Amino acid sequence: MRSPITSFRPVDSTIYWIREGQMPLLGIAVGNFVDPTFPTPTMEVHIEMRHGWVAPVVGAEQLGNVHGT
Repeated sequence: MRSPITSFRPVDSTIYWIREGQMPLLGIAVGNFVDPTFPTPTMEVHIEMRHGWVAPVVGAEQLGNVHGT
């Protein structure tokens, strides 16, 4: 599998990443935006890695390890 394509801001924060392959994926790090009207996520990935103090997004589809590793 090829490494994901990423885009960085000058402060070295990842803004988005693109994973190519059998199941292409575009991820956007919405925490980098200051927009209270930004839509609520509809899907959460790698929920097994979520910190205990982070609550699930109500109504979002909860996915485990989608990479199969």
